[in-house]
Amino acid sequence: MVFDALRMEWKKLELHKDPACPLCGENPTITDLVTYDQACELKFGE
Repeated sequence: MVFDALRMEWKKLELHKDPACPLCGENPTITDLVTYDQACELKFGE
């Protein structure tokens, strides 16, 4: 749902699932959550 405050109207968007989505598609490649440290791997002093 999208609200247009200028016109005071709601719009309902119709979205379709992407079969190639890495999270929710037919063959997902994202299967786990990662921690901040794992995702960023910031190494100071190098």
